[in-house]
Amino acid sequence: MPAGRPCLKIPEVIQKLKDAFMMGLTVEGACGYAKIHRATFYVWLKKDTEFRDMVELFTSQGMTRLEVTALKGAEKDPRLALSILGRRRREWQEKQKTELEGMPKVIEVIIKRRGDYSKDASD
Repeated sequence: MPAGRPCLKIPEVIQKLKDAFMMGLTVEGACGYAKIHRATFYVWLKKDTEFRDMVELFTSQGMTRLEVTALKGAEKDPRLALSILGRRRREWQEKQKTELEGMPKVIEVIIKRRGDYSKDASD
């Protein structure tokens, strides 16, 4: 009998990882859900191409599910969609950044007005 810790790569753990990725969880979230350490996950990912393919498939499906949910939420609140997509996809972060370029001027005006109100209160 081999010495050391028992292998955690059992069907129940693999199923929990699949479920977690289908929900759209990150690697950290999926590992927490499956009760394995991230380092263990990455060792499996490196050594097992079948496992890596499974992770890619279910991560992609989970991302699609999140995107559909975000787009449905955008019908009621577009900021929700931008927030979710901005956190998950780099190309959406750039769109958000571009749309907010005018904000520094608005913030500067608000701060200036706030300062003016502070002066009035202290007089």
